Amino acid sequence: MHWGLREFTLENGRMRWVKREHLPGGLPPVLTFRGAIDFAKTKCEVVEMPGSTSKFILRPKDGHVWSERDEHRYTGTAREFVLDATVSRISREIWIFHIREHMAWGRAQTLAAVRRCEAIVQSSFSVVECEELNGDTCSICLEEFVASDVCNERSKVFKAKCGHVFHASCVVTWLRKKHTCPLCREDVLPGVPCTGASDVEQSSAINLPL
Repeated sequence: MHWGLREFTLENGRMRWVKREHLPGGLPPVLTFRGAIDFAKTKCEVVEMPGSTSKFILRPKDGHVWSERDEHRYTGTAREFVLDATVSRISREIWIFHIREHMAWGRAQTLAAVRRCEAIVQSSFSVVECEELNGDTCSICLEEFVASDVCNERSKVFKAKCGHVFHASCVVTWLRKKHTCPLCREDVLPGVPCTGASDVEQSSAINLPL
């Protein structure tokens, strides 16, 4: 697939593109990295462009933007990428099929990292009982705890060894990025490696070089 003079590859839940520059004198072409999208970082979709048999659109889903951790100039925006498979060795339909496969794997990658972090929190933090709460607030979202936070199995309240307390969902999200308490900066998971989505490996990558 070519976007201007760019060539695209799908691998490991990512789409990356390079620019091929031909050199004079019969020298081999130079490939320059131009950008990449990690499908684990942004909820996105790929659809056929109406009225075209070769073009398709890659974009964030409604309400989402490209992750700031991606490697292209449109991070933080909902800018659409219009791609054309006219000169590709594979059809538009096959590109869309494989891009959707990588999107699904990216979502599974993120979910696996969250589940792993949840297991670490369950084993490393203590569960706060209702009678222990006395107007306390979550150290991350700063909202006051209510009875339903403790009674609901899916929204427990956890206490770190430093004594600060958190909503389960808040602390899982926080600990995927950092292992320190957001208030006192104490390491609340000593000896535990970070559990970002990139730690999860794909069992079989799909590589579609052009």
